[in-house]
Amino acid sequence: MARPLSPMSRSGSTPPAPPDPQREIRRLSAQIHTLTAEAQHNEAVLKHFHEREFTLLGTEKLPRLLEELTRGLRRSFALEAVTLILHDPDHELRHLLPHTGSPPGAHPDIRLLDRLDTLNPILGRLRRPLLGPYLGEDHAGLFNTGHEVRSIALLPLLRHDLLVGSLNLGSRDPRRFTSRHASDFLHHLATIGAICLENIANRERLVLAGLTDPLTSLHNRAYLESRLQEEIEAARRYGHPLSCLFADIDHFKRVNDQHGHDTGDQVLRETALRIKGCLRASDIATRYGGEE
Repeated sequence: MARPLSPMSRSGSTPPAPPDPQREIRRLSAQIHTLTAEAQHNEAVLKHFHEREFTLLGTEKLPRLLEELTRGLRRSFALEAVTLILHDPDHELRHLLPHTGSPPGAHPDIRLLDRLDTLNPILGRLRRPLLGPYLGEDHAGLFNTGHEVRSIALLPLLRHDLLVGSLNLGSRDPRRFTSRHASDFLHHLATIGAICLENIANRERLVLAGLTDPLTSLHNRAYLESRLQEEIEAARRYGHPLSCLFADIDHFKRVNDQHGHDTGDQVLRETALRIKGCLRASDIATRYGGEE
């Protein structure tokens, strides 16, 4: 009688060795350790993003918000460069900033443009975060020269489905921003930034409207009384001279009496235009009252 074939004779090979329980435990432990570390890292990143968003939402002044969106983010995220490019076709922001005590050149990392795509064609079609390596020619104009940037994140600022600007992050680490990275946190941060910009700009417009003479578009007396005290204190603190010129239009009552108040208004507007044409960026013109 023939004997039954052994397992080796049936398969023609050695049966697999039984699994090593200790090796499997070590493998699973290492996997759990890796997943735990990733979860802790993601939690820390999320907390960091939330802190930055709360800071932006708590900011009430336009210059401070611009500072937080550029230098603040650069410090917070340890980046080599952060720039903010905003669409300002009617020069509203360029008009608002000097009235908020922010002189020209105070924000070197911010560009205000009539059209975004004139700076770089990428900005004309940016609708979601773009992460990847920094390519000098393709990304020209998006960052100031002198920064060592090797990877970038371009974040669109969208309001009501319209592109109002871009927040651009640059790192010297080529692995910091890649196309493989998720961009949910960055996209949310940019959305918060766009909302804050819109809200604060609208608030500054209302404040400015209450401090502006509607006829001449000069500041009004309330603005003068507030700003003059600030200028006096600054002059005392830094030892700088301060000059104030007070002028009125001669024989203005005769203009109104002989030619009517509409003509008088035209004279006031023309005088205001000529005064503004003589001002330096640091000068302030106000209408004190009447023809003064």
